[in-house]
Amino acid sequence: MKQGRRWQDFGDNDDLGWDRVRLSVVIPIYNEAQTLPELERRVGEVLPRLGFENYEVLLVSDGSTDGSDELIREMAQRDAR
Repeated sequence: MKQGRRWQDFGDNDDLGWDRVRLSVVIPIYNEAQTLPELERRVGEVLPRLGFENYEVLLVSDGSTDGSDELIREMAQRDAR
């Protein structure tokens, strides 16, 4: 990747749906119910500021017992993407 170019500047490779998602962020979650609202706020603030309009955030729960799973479901329902 050339320096100074953002991922979205590289054209549309539509074969794999790259026209929709330009960045995938994978975050492991284990008993993070207290921090999930702040994570959601910060990711929603920072990624667009960095130039990513089309992104997905994959929250992978690893057996949480503190209600993180339910919060993740609620976050997914709020985001229409």
